Amino acid sequence: MWVMTTVDDIRGSVLEREVDLGSRAEVDSLAEGTDSPSAADLAGVDTFLEEQLGRVWLPGIQADIEYAGDSLGRLARSGTSEIAGRIGAGEAVDLVRRLEELSGVIVAAQARLAVVVDTHTRHAQAEAGLPAHRRGTGVASQLGLARRESPSRAAIRLGLATALTTELPATLEALASGETTEYRALMVARTTAVLEPDVRRDVDAVIGPELKDLSDRAVRSRVQALAYQADPRAFAAASERSAQERYVSIRPVPTVMAQVTGCVPAAEGVACWAALDSAARSAQAAGDERSLAQLRADLFVGRLTGRDPASAGPDIEIGIVITDQALLGGMGASGRDGGEHEVAGEGGAVDEPAHLVGYGPIPAPWARAIIRAEERDRGSVGEQQAFWRRLFTARDGSVQDIDTRRGHFSGALRTAIVYRDQHCRTPWCGAPLRQVDHVTGVADGGGESWTNGQGLCQTCNLAKEAPGWRADAVATGPPGQRDHVVTTTTPTGHSYVSRPPGYVDGRRNDIMSIIGETMM
Repeated sequence: MWVMTTVDDIRGSVLEREVDLGSRAEVDSLAEGTDSPSAADLAGVDTFLEEQLGRVWLPGIQADIEYAGDSLGRLARSGTSEIAGRIGAGEAVDLVRRLEELSGVIVAAQARLAVVVDTHTRHAQAEAGLPAHRRGTGVASQLGLARRESPSRAAIRLGLATALTTELPATLEALASGETTEYRALMVARTTAVLEPDVRRDVDAVIGPELKDLSDRAVRSRVQALAYQADPRAFAAASERSAQERYVSIRPVPTVMAQVTGCVPAAEGVACWAALDSAARSAQAAGDERSLAQLRADLFVGRLTGRDPASAGPDIEIGIVITDQALLGGMGASGRDGGEHEVAGEGGAVDEPAHLVGYGPIPAPWARAIIRAEERDRGSVGEQQAFWRRLFTARDGSVQDIDTRRGHFSGALRTAIVYRDQHCRTPWCGAPLRQVDHVTGVADGGGESWTNGQGLCQTCNLAKEAPGWRADAVATGPPGQRDHVVTTTTPTGHSYVSRPPGYVDGRRNDIMSIIGETMM
């Protein structure tokens, strides 16, 4: 017999599903011999219905998501002129608004599911005997792989999800209703994190309904005011703790630049800026033709490294990976600079990008200028001592082996793996490589070898030690064309494959590259 059953979904709307209750005889037998069902009978029916609903709930949700994805995919792939011929500007604006609202709904749903993953994982780890302080290890890494993002970003979202589902119900409702964005919800969560749970819920109850009308700046100001009014002492204590978490970070930006960020106490940050600005203005007043922005940047570098960017530098080792063709193609027979024609580029292999370790691709002329310590357009690189080490690659540019002939350097295998992997090998992580780890642990029979090594960030290395994680490595192909493949399997059974990046941007190449390790 088929009946219609309704259940409330997480947004409070009604989701209708057909449930197969079996034959009429099976249903009638539940009430046989009694005028009214007992509490036990009703409990049995409820349990039976819940089991049946569970069988159709997940497929129903999956089908809804697939349908929505297909519909929006067709919209995204349609030509602009085709869409413009069907709807006007007003209708397009309405769709943009609705899609923005849906993005908040999706964030809210993902938050619920992230907490489900966390709950199941912690329960499984508890049953496996993992200490309480280690439970939850690897959850962010699993979610990061599922979302194709780094574990650090996934950890931020997991923290937000936990806060929303436990202490910020009004903000979660604003997200689920499409009235705010993930970024604004994150501002609420971060600003109120210093409060006790009950006080945090009180602030949330006020700010939640207001979110739909507030800008990013207004959300930050409003939440800060509410949180400070709710508990001034907590804010003061949080400021003291924050000073202990000061840090400096670096990340690449386009056009061969890097952004160095220092997170320091506010007074010290203002003092740093004032010192740079004052010195820059003094230099400009004395006749320096550089702009204030350029002077501040050059003073920033000079005061940190002990050098002016246009002069010789201290002994700081950096690594450059460059093909033999790109290195030697810009030089004459003497091995010296090819002049202006070389800087302009000769095309082909001569202009294949080099790789600055810790940064990423850089133009070949820049790499050649650093290695040769020649003059560049923007100033002198200075007198530098350079060491070369041959690094053998496959035709696609992936690192295969290393020449260990450099007298005062040890740990050639580790160095080779660092240059091969470049950054954390976990798919979509991209964090700086901090540790070279065994793919198969020593306790499981793994040794130190080219195949059994992989570069990881600290977070991913810790995650793979949690129960249920497994990694397998294999080097395939003939010598000179080997492909180092690592397959990582998470506790939920999902598998992800990673390969080291090629240094030559995927282009076929000769088998030899050269590392220029320069002393700047």
